[in-house]
Amino acid sequence: MAGLLFTGLAFSQVGINNTTPKATLDVTAKTLDGSQPEGLIAPRLTGDQIKAADFQYGSNQTGTLIYAISAVSASTTKTANINAAGYYYFDGNIWQKVINSNTSAVYSANNGLTMSGNNVKLGGTLTEATSISGVTATNRLTVTGTGIDAINFDNNTFSVDANNDRIGIGTNSPAQKLDVNGKLRIGTVSSTSASSVSTLVRDNSTGEVMVAGTSTNTKPLNYVKYVISNVNKDWISDFNTNISSTDYTVVVVGSSFSEQFISSLTANTYNPVNVNAVVGTGGSWRLTADYNGGASANNGTWTIYCLILNNSQVKTLSDVTANLGGANTGSAAAPSGL
Repeated sequence: MAGLLFTGLAFSQVGINNTTPKATLDVTAKTLDGSQPEGLIAPRLTGDQIKAADFQYGSNQTGTLIYAISAVSASTTKTANINAAGYYYFDGNIWQKVINSNTSAVYSANNGLTMSGNNVKLGGTLTEATSISGVTATNRLTVTGTGIDAINFDNNTFSVDANNDRIGIGTNSPAQKLDVNGKLRIGTVSSTSASSVSTLVRDNSTGEVMVAGTSTNTKPLNYVKYVISNVNKDWISDFNTNISSTDYTVVVVGSSFSEQFISSLTANTYNPVNVNAVVGTGGSWRLTADYNGGASANNGTWTIYCLILNNSQVKTLSDVTANLGGANTGSAAAPSGL
């Protein structure tokens, strides 16, 4: 026994098969030729025998090592992990399995996580309410990816096209920066001045929503007053407004003439006023004004009031013709296209 066990009293260290222990307990193999089994054997107990000593294990037994030769038949809190033969250590509260590469970990993954061997991976079905908090300008939450429909919620509810920087709502193949397939609700807002708002219109060909207007004007309705002086008597045969008929429609809503006396040039006693806006050569709107069959004594001044409508808000319908057959009353069907 003296040859096997040596105690260093000065340092309270024990050596087995050596005289210079390097730690509290230092064991050296006795044989090196394989003629004898070498190693340490921890206490071997069944799972139920370990459970029977539940009350004997507390914080003072933290670090205790045992070999369970079988699983516990009905576990307690302390022995819940003893589900197979193997080494277990006591952590002060429960017995923990000593895991190696060949031992299945006593772990599971759910609520957005999956297991792959011993790896816990992000990706799976959420099984309970989940929130992400603490996101700030510094602690950012960033999702990167490539491909059309790279991020998808419930197939068509919400989709992100990472290739083209597009978001789809109600579609998983957005065609514009924001593509909404369905109705869009916009809540009420505070009133604002007339100069700071624009009108939105929808392109029926592409479905795009855009501001109605041209590069210089986003208002659907515009009002202008033309004051045209030193007219040849009362007659304006062609006044070019240089307003494009492609972009706008001009409507005369009122007029006045400066000269009060109109003399008839014919035997007619009635000289109706004709003030119109018509499309002339070059596609621009022209103004005409005249007292039909009459003339003023002097050159006068016409004041003509016009509404200028953005054509994105105007639909041109087919002409409506009606023959009253000499009567002074009649009717027509509603214009086609209303």
